[in-house]
Amino acid sequence: MKHGNGNWLRYYRSATENEFYFAERFTRWQGWVDLLTLACFAPRTVFIRGIEFHLQPGDMIESQKTLAKRWKWSDNTVRKFLNLLSARGQISIKVRYRISVISISNWALYQGTDNEGAPQTAPQTALAMRMVKNVKKEDMQPFFRCEFFSVNENDAFNYRDTFNLSEAELLSELKRMSLWLEKNPAKRKKNYGRFIVNWLSRRNGDGTPQANSAKRFSRTEAAKYAKEHSFTVANFDRVVRDGEEYYLLKSEVQNG
Repeated sequence: MKHGNGNWLRYYRSATENEFYFAERFTRWQGWVDLLTLACFAPRTVFIRGIEFHLQPGDMIESQKTLAKRWKWSDNTVRKFLNLLSARGQISIKVRYRISVISISNWALYQGTDNEGAPQTAPQTALAMRMVKNVKKEDMQPFFRCEFFSVNENDAFNYRDTFNLSEAELLSELKRMSLWLEKNPAKRKKNYGRFIVNWLSRRNGDGTPQANSAKRFSRTEAAKYAKEHSFTVANFDRVVRDGEEYYLLKSEVQNG
């Protein structure tokens, strides 16, 4: 693969927010590009189950189960794909305390300067690392921001790992939180960090709302309830579990 001038393109991680990104099962190429997207662009420190990990540019901590859900693959398919990439020298995998750190090989080759397509030089990378170390937590790149709270990328990573959520699922939950706070001004919080954790704690390990966290409605009951309260069935979440169909009022799901 050539990496000469003009032989690369600028790609933003926000591309994952496009509705087409997760619309279908990923191909191998999409899986590889997604790994490049998930990799750290700068040094960062994360805590997983109380264990401190110092990640470098090109590193990531993503479980096979998380990638399987993200790519719509089986766990076995993800494992074979990662082993293939490792055998080809495209990634390396180090396991510490049963937690896998995936590293993109030759990460600098995928980075470019603003003026040319050549890889970043060692002095440029070192300068970037020093700059990141001096960034305060409140100045980190926000993963999500609304008028009530802001979640930076480091916190987002910890939320995803702790509650077994994909990036898209976490983003969806944060948007739900913002909407709920907007519709319920009397219940707005002072400690939004605790609010977010409590909200996400009401979810099951598989990332779905707990079945007993809200009153269940049949479709007929949901339509009647909506008519009585001057809104529509669109204000309900349709759930199909173990062959059973029922509806949950969205505000109740969110409020737990």
